[in-house]
Amino acid sequence: MSTPPRLDWDPRSPRVFEDPIAACDEPQTGGKVAHRDYLGWSLFRHADVLRVLHDPPTFSSAVSARPAGSNRLDPPAHTA
Repeated sequence: MSTPPRLDWDPRSPRVFEDPIAACDEPQTGGKVAHRDYLGWSLFRHADVLRVLHDPPTFSSAVSARPAGSNRLDPPAHTA
């Protein structure tokens, strides 16, 4: 698998705080993924998010070094 291009995406930027929906729809993020060391991966397309959500074996949180909140757990732990 090839590594996706890194984007200049900072979810802590003033632009994101001012209007998060518009910031995520801007050309530099639309249809792509971004990575920040403190956050991990960010997805910007609905289809990409659904693919990750519906394929836990491929996109598992089990390898995370950080404890996961309920929204970061894989099924069936998340379901409970």
